[in-house]
Amino acid sequence: MKDRRFRRPVLLAVGALLVLVPAAAGCGSSRSSKASAGSICPPAQQEPLLAGVLTHLTPSASFRLASGRTAWAVTSNRPDQDQLFSSVGGIARLAVVRAGGAADPSSDPAVTLRHSDEWVALPVGPGDWQVYTDNLGISLGIRVVSCPSGRG
Repeated sequence: MKDRRFRRPVLLAVGALLVLVPAAAGCGSSRSSKASAGSICPPAQQEPLLAGVLTHLTPSASFRLASGRTAWAVTSNRPDQDQLFSSVGGIARLAVVRAGGAADPSSDPAVTLRHSDEWVALPVGPGDWQVYTDNLGISLGIRVVSCPSGRG
């Protein structure tokens, strides 16, 4: 008869890997995008578009992104140290919807805000837009600015 003291730790380790590896690899929604290569433009070139606090599935005020510009978003929220994997999965998902449209987390393009004070390019072109979060239980402080395209 084999020693069961060895089997249990091995099974626990394999189970932990099955949970941790996909989370660390950023698996999840295929609609989420990472920040584009480069960095945000200098503050003198930033045009403020939106500042506020978002709650679950409630779209922000609308903002207009002009042609030839790229929208960037940032949060001032810090990761919740009590939430398992918050430093791996990010602080929150920020989704984008056409102004006046209904929030639909299953189809709206989104980005993951992984760290506070880290700018992320939004997956939108020129037009009128709103952003929302589909994370439960948080109030998400955000700012959205635009930069000349090709910069960031």
